Amino acid sequence: MIRGNKAILEHSETGKRLRLFDGARGTVRYLGEWMLNPEQAYTWAEAPETGGGPLRQVIRFHLVPVRATITEPEVGIGQRYVVADEDVAPAPAAPSTPDPDLVGRNLSTHRRLQNHLAQEAQNRGLTALSPGATDPNFDLAWREGQDRLTVCEVKSLTRANEAAQLRVGLGQVLDYRDQLSDRTADVTAVLWVEREPTEIRWVNLCQQVGVTLAWPGREGMVFSRAHDDTRN
Repeated sequence: MIRGNKAILEHSETGKRLRLFDGARGTVRYLGEWMLNPEQAYTWAEAPETGGGPLRQVIRFHLVPVRATITEPEVGIGQRYVVADEDVAPAPAAPSTPDPDLVGRNLSTHRRLQNHLAQEAQNRGLTALSPGATDPNFDLAWREGQDRLTVCEVKSLTRANEAAQLRVGLGQVLDYRDQLSDRTADVTAVLWVEREPTEIRWVNLCQQVGVTLAWPGREGMVFSRAHDDTRN
């Protein structure tokens, strides 16, 4: 279990998505997001070398679709929200890990924050979305009607990484908004974090660039536009 095989085996622990494609060249068909079968992740078998060579030992991974059926997304951006597993055992932090949200306590916290906000959106009658194959890798998005889309980046925060996480998160959600602006009429951006930042300047900075910075207990800030539309 090394290199690519190891990456597949540990995809849940590292927060990576497994996306399956049928074909290697020419016309390739996207089959959606899959995960390892929790009852039996893989078996060993024998198969010939590529091109009909001698038998060799191979690993057969057993995959199941994240969604019960693989269908075209109902909307042009995203797919129906896929609930993140909050109970995953995170891998230990490594010096080379670029994103703190993929390791340690931050992974479970990140997923809990993401699921909470998705549920809040659904409670308000909005369509919560996960990214599709052609979308930027946002954490969460939701629809307000056909032409309005909110895209969200989620970040856990600790005292040590707060500034770095906010800086990265703001850059990511601005990038997502820019990429999606050509595909829908109205895109807004939300940076959803674990708690109120120590420095209020981050709230002001996000406001200057049209991003809503909010945290648990401030859901009203995130969904205020939808509420205003409902009242009107």
